[in-house]
Amino acid sequence: MKRIVLGVIFMLGLSFGLYAQLDKYKYVIVPVSFNGFKKDNQYKTSTLIKHLFTKKGFEVYYDNNIPFEINADRCSAVTVDLVHSSNMFYTGATLVLKDCTSKEVYTTQEGKSKAKDVEKSYHEAIEGAFVSIMAIPYAYTPSKVMEQPLAKSSDVNNTRSTAVAGVEEQNMPSNEPEKAKEAVSSTVSTTNSEPTMSTVAVADASTAEQKTTPPSSPVQARETTAVPAAQANTTKSTAVVATSVATVNMGSSPDQNTWYAQEIPNGYQLVDKSPKVRLKIYKTETADMYIAESEETNGVVYKREGKWFFEYYESGKKKVEELFLKF
Repeated sequence: MKRIVLGVIFMLGLSFGLYAQLDKYKYVIVPVSFNGFKKDNQYKTSTLIKHLFTKKGFEVYYDNNIPFEINADRCSAVTVDLVHSSNMFYTGATLVLKDCTSKEVYTTQEGKSKAKDVEKSYHEAIEGAFVSIMAIPYAYTPSKVMEQPLAKSSDVNNTRSTAVAGVEEQNMPSNEPEKAKEAVSSTVSTTNSEPTMSTVAVADASTAEQKTTPPSSPVQARETTAVPAAQANTTKSTAVVATSVATVNMGSSPDQNTWYAQEIPNGYQLVDKSPKVRLKIYKTETADMYIAESEETNGVVYKREGKWFFEYYESGKKKVEELFLKF
């Protein structure tokens, strides 16, 4: 009796471990042709396997049509391999799931069929093997290591306020920092709504003021107003608040530089008036946020306060461009 109980406990633990293993995979990749077959999708084996995994709740794609999301995170998908055999008595089939390192994640029981029609026998054998997977509860659970969300407006405002105040104390005479703080706080409080990309980088104001040479990149350019020495004490707070990272627009006029969104699988391609494809953007689980790729670089396109922005890195420096889009 004790052995039976221990055996049941062992099997339950093994099952729960397997559930957790499959739950971390969102996608299944099905080859269009398996080893041992001479033709693509011979006996409609690939079609059947794709249908079964889709019915189970996975997002399934053929290996000749893998979307950008999977290529960007290949380890979120498993690949199916069909191990099959056929003789005069029966047809056997086993499904093997492999991760991004080709390590076996799960192997089903062998399904068998004695049907005389070859296609029917393969279908029955595959369905028999898939019974093992159907018995496993599945619900996709994303990995704990998630992409960091964009900074909240309250955090950005707090950072900006602290940075501006630090600049004030550093540059003002000892008898006037309190007055300047009050002026800066009053100005900053009027922008407590959702921050725009052009005001997020006010925290770099102190660094910008100390530079004597113009920046090399237009995205990093700062617009500062020279203040006469005699007026420095009275206008310092206004000058600091006015300092910001310039957002690069795609042109001087939306009408002249509008890009048009043309629908493609899993997203859009953005085309200018020439017409030339400037960007391809792919849908994410977040509304109004897309993974973007071009011939030169990759990044993200998102909507903020009714405007579209393209954010990417170039030579280790973050750049943001405003886009004029029509969907």
